[in-house]
Amino acid sequence: MENRFNLVDEPWIPVADVGRVSLRQVFANPSYRSLGGNPVQKIALMKLLLAIAQAAQTPADKLEWQALGAEGLALRCLDYLQQWHERFYLYGEQPFLQ
Repeated sequence: MENRFNLVDEPWIPVADVGRVSLRQVFANPSYRSLGGNPVQKIALMKLLLAIAQAAQTPADKLEWQALGAEGLALRCLDYLQQWHERFYLYGEQPFLQ
């Protein structure tokens, strides 16, 4: 089966006043202020985004968190998505969460 529909690259996340965007766009664009969708979709998306952020960088303490900042965390998330790009296909060799 061929790899197709990568969650990192394909627009699928609803963002208010923007439309659908990819995971890469979510972490690369700080102007996005609110997820779209219904409350259940927002909760599920937030859990996914938090899981990616935590996997990308888990600061040891408050000082490390403050030093990292939002921009630093976003950059780490983008690095994480690039590193594990092949694991974010919905279909294919190693389907996402299946």
